[in-house]
Amino acid sequence: MIVLFSVNQLIEKFGIFIPYVHSYFDDLIAVPATLGLTKFLMYFIHRNTYKHLYTPFQIFVVICMFSVYFEWYLPEKYPYHYRDYVDILCYVVGGIFYYHFIQKKSR
Repeated sequence: MIVLFSVNQLIEKFGIFIPYVHSYFDDLIAVPATLGLTKFLMYFIHRNTYKHLYTPFQIFVVICMFSVYFEWYLPEKYPYHYRDYVDILCYVVGGIFYYHFIQKKSR
């Protein structure tokens, strides 16, 4: 997920504009990338003792945190951020994707 995010950022940086990919791809992979990165860091810190899988509730909390921060707080605080409720849907889809396809695979 981190590699996909980085490739997308490079494409955007070079000025290549793909309408829906440019608007929503980062939001789709934000939750899976964050959960995967935190799981990797916890495993790296605790090596042999860390066998944690995220519960649906924990994934829901991460989705809520992203939604509140990026779709409510930042647009309230800074005028150059704007609310896009489709982003919340993308966070939800990313969380479901992580739970069913990435986390289940790692069991």
